[in-house]
Amino acid sequence: MKQLGLGFMLYSDDFNGKLPMTAHQTSNPNYVWINTLSPYIGEVDSIRLCGADPLNKLRKENGGTSYILNESITVPLVNAFGKLVEPLPRLDQLKSSSSTFLLFEASDKLGVSLFSDHSHSRTWHIAGWKSVINDIQPDRHRLGKAAEDRSAGKANYLFADGHVKSVDARIIKSLIEDGINPSAPSNFNP
Repeated sequence: MKQLGLGFMLYSDDFNGKLPMTAHQTSNPNYVWINTLSPYIGEVDSIRLCGADPLNKLRKENGGTSYILNESITVPLVNAFGKLVEPLPRLDQLKSSSSTFLLFEASDKLGVSLFSDHSHSRTWHIAGWKSVINDIQPDRHRLGKAAEDRSAGKANYLFADGHVKSVDARIIKSLIEDGINPSAPSNFNP
């Protein structure tokens, strides 16, 4: 994740603070973020898969990745008529890049294709914990069998300033239960 973070920073420097596109914004596989970062990080295949991801083989075969972008800062908000409601922030416009999630570990429930590359996190605090665990794997790193609600363990997260931190799943779940969306910029204090 740290290497991906460096790729994001280099890309952002070249594109006036903008982040690469998600599959939500393009159907061209060459412009999906993991492929767009390739010139900045070298052999993308060596870092696009998490060693602990049980779907590694399928993701690799389908050009996918074990990581997904935070929709809240990488997918423009549009209304039902396709009109832009909220433009994407540039990295330098984030109030607190050190507390804004950029990249999550993808859920085992998420598709394995290249086009399963971003979360649907804008509504997590409304839709609840099940919507979170449909997108991300907050307990990817744990001892023993997974808890039914996926709240026992930790996951690694890449923040918008480039640092990576392991966060306990119970913390993320507690925020969701309190009606706080940790994926929203400046709603999380690691």
